[in-house]
Amino acid sequence: RRRARPTRVAMAEDPPPPADKMTDDDADALRDLVIDLRRTLPDPTARDIADAIASIAEDDDADGATRRVASLATANRVKKLNTRLNKETREKELRDMLEPDETDGPLVLEELIEWPSETSLREHLAEDLSANVFRASERARRVAADGEGEGEDAATSTSLEYRRALCELAGFHDAKYVLWTLTDEDETSELMLVCDGVRRWRRDGGGGKAKGGGDGDGASEVRAVFVVDFLRGNPRSGAHKRALAAAKAKHAGEMGKARASAAAQDVFETHLRRNRHYDDKYAAAGDAAGDGARDAETPRRSYVVTPAPEWFR
Repeated sequence: RRRARPTRVAMAEDPPPPADKMTDDDADALRDLVIDLRRTLPDPTARDIADAIASIAEDDDADGATRRVASLATANRVKKLNTRLNKETREKELRDMLEPDETDGPLVLEELIEWPSETSLREHLAEDLSANVFRASERARRVAADGEGEGEDAATSTSLEYRRALCELAGFHDAKYVLWTLTDEDETSELMLVCDGVRRWRRDGGGGKAKGGGDGDGASEVRAVFVVDFLRGNPRSGAHKRALAAAKAKHAGEMGKARASAAAQDVFETHLRRNRHYDDKYAAAGDAAGDGARDAETPRRSYVVTPAPEWFR
């Protein structure tokens, strides 16, 4: 008597993962999502990032793959990933200036004191040995304004250009200019800034933040906070010309002008937009139409924090 052959059951080569199982591709996508949120939220905590991801998971307009990854992003997974990214950031030799500001969350500008008028902001950022925002190698190869002196790499990094532009703005503040512009060499992109003051943020020697940025014992890190109304556009366009003309009429006197590539302006705009993230979010959630509905010629209020000097030591 012949034995019956066992029935062969067809099996899929790659069975789909369980609904709550995160694949390697999902893990990579989650990492990319967290990195993006670290660049678009103002100095976020892991909880801030987890809340933003939870909103994405419920957003019907988000694509299916993103919603799936967001649905798998538990608070614990996000916390571990954010901690790992913080460690990687501290160990990075070079920074793109899009990293979180490391100011213990969004700033309450009203708690910060004004930058002392007797202290040159430009010297603080460019010359002070303990506070400047340049590496020794970057300072050594800087070219003089007349083109003389030691040369530097043909391609100046956007990070370095951004920090140099910050120093230009600091010089405008020292000169008491209120209206500032950063324009690229081709004059196709211009960032207009109307300064409403510079404030001081301080972290004490024990690792905590001195509320209000006031004086205290053991102060070890002092950073500047530029409070500005900003507007970016094409300097040749009628709308931008009208906005600039209105600013000139309101703020009579000399205007500070500097060159900055479109890429460096992108970095400024990233900081400016993310630091008003919650203003836009709550405005859009209320009766107001939100910042996105504003006239294209109307500047918006935000702030930029200078980089931590320890990043360059």
